[in-house]
Amino acid sequence: MIKYYTYCTGILFLFFLFGVSSCSTEKDAAINRGYHNMTARFNGYYNAGVVTETALTGYRGTFVDEYYQIIPLEVYPTEKDAQALSPEMDRAIEKCEREILRHSMPSQTTKKKDEELCRWIDDNWLVIAKAHYYKREYMLAEQNLTTFRKHILDRNQFMKRRSGWLKLKLHWGIFQKQKEF
Repeated sequence: MIKYYTYCTGILFLFFLFGVSSCSTEKDAAINRGYHNMTARFNGYYNAGVVTETALTGYRGTFVDEYYQIIPLEVYPTEKDAQALSPEMDRAIEKCEREILRHSMPSQTTKKKDEELCRWIDDNWLVIAKAHYYKREYMLAEQNLTTFRKHILDRNQFMKRRSGWLKLKLHWGIFQKQKEF
């Protein structure tokens, strides 16, 4: 009887391994989309977001308000502080880039070549852009936001998420004007 259960467990394990290993990015099946959506969401987007937020929370905890000046609504790292945040932001960028490479599912149909079938790839691009922004690498952040914009074909979805884009444009414009002086 025990031998029978061991045999059945072994066969189920082999079927499970075969099923997981056959999740290709070229196939457009529900199980493939589900697998790639889940792993891109939790391995890339969620974990990189946690790393980024942990680093920023630690930085914001050390910020001292000066009550004789205008108190900022959002605290951005200075050049020196951005270097201290750089290892955590690099880790977040690395996580998201790895997930984009592994789980991106471009559409194979001729009609929708620009469509991304994995819903969380654009969010991973957004986390990469935010990490570059907090590292004060504005050109790389703008490039990643442009890539993010390409992946979002629905205008309404982009409008909901454009706050990061507008912050970067505003900050980048101010930064460019300061360089001119």
